[in-house]
Amino acid sequence: MTKAELYCRDFAGAVYYYCLRKTGSEQNAEELAARIGLEVIAALHRGTKPQNFAAWVWQIARNQFARFAKAAWYAPDSDRADIDEYAEMLSDADDMEKELILREDLALLRRELAFIRTDYRQILVAHYFEDKSVSVIARELNLPLGTVKTRLQSSRKVLKEGMDMAREFGKRSYNPEQITFVNSCSNFGSFGQPWTILNHLMYKNIFLEAYGNPSTAEQLSMELGIALPYMEAELEYLTRETFLIRRDNRYETAFPIISREAQRRIHDRQCADVGRLTDLLTKLIDTLNDACQAANVPYYGDYIPYETAKWTLLIRAFDRLSAEAGKDILPPRKPYTRRPDQGEWDIVGYQDTDWRRPSFVGQHGSGCGGSAQHFSQYKFNYKNIMKRTPEYLPEEEGTALAALARGEVEKCSASSVESLIRYGYARRAGDSVVPAVAVFADKHPETKLSADVRGELAAIAGEIRGIFREEYTLALDVIRADFPPRICELLHSDFVDITERGYVFEDALTKGWITYTDDLPLGTGAYLVM
Repeated sequence: MTKAELYCRDFAGAVYYYCLRKTGSEQNAEELAARIGLEVIAALHRGTKPQNFAAWVWQIARNQFARFAKAAWYAPDSDRADIDEYAEMLSDADDMEKELILREDLALLRRELAFIRTDYRQILVAHYFEDKSVSVIARELNLPLGTVKTRLQSSRKVLKEGMDMAREFGKRSYNPEQITFVNSCSNFGSFGQPWTILNHLMYKNIFLEAYGNPSTAEQLSMELGIALPYMEAELEYLTRETFLIRRDNRYETAFPIISREAQRRIHDRQCADVGRLTDLLTKLIDTLNDACQAANVPYYGDYIPYETAKWTLLIRAFDRLSAEAGKDILPPRKPYTRRPDQGEWDIVGYQDTDWRRPSFVGQHGSGCGGSAQHFSQYKFNYKNIMKRTPEYLPEEEGTALAALARGEVEKCSASSVESLIRYGYARRAGDSVVPAVAVFADKHPETKLSADVRGELAAIAGEIRGIFREEYTLALDVIRADFPPRICELLHSDFVDITERGYVFEDALTKGWITYTDDLPLGTGAYLVM
C-alpha cells in the first residue's frame, strides 16, 4: 500500500473531523480538509519520505489551518468580533488532545496527565477536555492570564516529552515490599491509628521509598506506579497523620525503619548467642526454683505446676535481665509522640527479611485496681497458642483476678469470674475460685535464700547480663550506621529492642526444657504481680 493510499484509508476521515472541530462549519471543514489532502499527496509525489507519517500529516494539517485562520482574519467581509475564536485556536496550534483522539492515542494522553503536577494538570484538563478558553480558565482559577498561558505552554511540552518516552515504573509498582511494625503507646488514635494506617500495603511502600530518601510526589508516583492525583492525596494524608515530613515539596518518612541488612547483622549475633543464653537462663530458673522449694519460700505461687510456670518464668527472666543490661547502654526512653486524634504513640518498622525468624513472643497487660499490682500475658505466636489468648484483659477483670489471689472472691462480680475461667486465668477449686496463672507475691524471693545460693544466682545473672550488653552494644552501632541522620537524632531505647524473646523460646522448646502439647493450659504465659 502506498503512503497516499494509507492517508486516504486511515487519515482522511480523521482530518475532516479535525477541520470540523476547528472551523465549526461543514463547508469550511470540507474546504480545509481538501487542502490538507492535496498538500499531503502533492508532497508524497514530490518524493517526500516522512519518518513518522502520522506526525507529518498532522503537522501539515496544523499549518493549513493556520493559513486558513489568518485568511479569515484579513478577509474583507470577516466579522472581527468572532475572530477572537480563531486567534485562540492559532495560539493553541498544538491541539494535543483533539489530535490524539484522532490518532487513537487518548489512553497515552491520559497516562501522561496522571504524572503531571496538580496545578498544571488542572489547566490541561480544563482546556483540552472541557473545551475552556485560556481566559475562562484564568478567571476560574483566579490566575493572571499570562500565568495560565505560560503553564499551558510548559505543560504541553512536558506532555509531549512524556508521550514520546517509554515509562519505566519502579520495582515497587509490581513487586511491593512488606514491613513489620512494632508500636509502643499510651493512647491509640481515635480512629485506631497507627494500625489502621500501617496495615495498608501502598503506605508501607511509600514509607520504604521515602525513608532517608526525600522524594517528590512525582518520583513516588513513578516508583509505585500510582497516578499522581491519587499519590498527592495520599501524601497529604500521611503527612497530616505525622507518618511523613514534607520539606520543599519533598517527602521523607518520619519514623525509623530498620533495614534488612542491619537486621541480618543483629540476627546473626543473636543466633550465635542463643544456645549459651538459653542454657544460662534455664539454669538460673531451675536453681532458683529448687532453692525456693527447699527453703519453703514462695516463688510463683502454688496455683500451677512448675512445667506450666516455666513458660512465664523463662520470658520474664529474659525481660528483666535484658532491661537491666540495657539501662546504662541504651538512650533513655522519650515521651510518646503526640499525634492527631488524641494519639500518643511511636512506631519502628522492620523491613521484611528473607530468612526464617523465630516465633514472635508478644505481651499485653492490664491494671488491677492499684499501682503495686498488675496482670500480664506473654503471647506466643506458636502453633495455636496465640489464637486462644484474649486480645486484652479489661481492668475490671484484672482487679477481679487480684482479688481471687487474695482469697476475696466475694469482691468479684459473677461476670468477671466467669470471664476469667473462660480465658483460663482462673479455675474452680471446690467451692471457691482461684487463679490459674503464676502469681508473684514476693518480687525478690532470692533474698530469703542462703548466701551461697544468692552468690550462685548472682554469678549466673551477671553472665546473662554480659551477653545482653554485648548484643545491645552491637545493635546500637549497627542501627546508628543504618539510620539517616535525622532519625539518629530521635534514637531511644525502643528503637533498639532487638533482644527478641523468640530466639530463646524456640531454643528452650528444641532442648525440651519447655514442652508444647495440644492441651496446653489456656493461661500459659500469664502472670499476676501482687
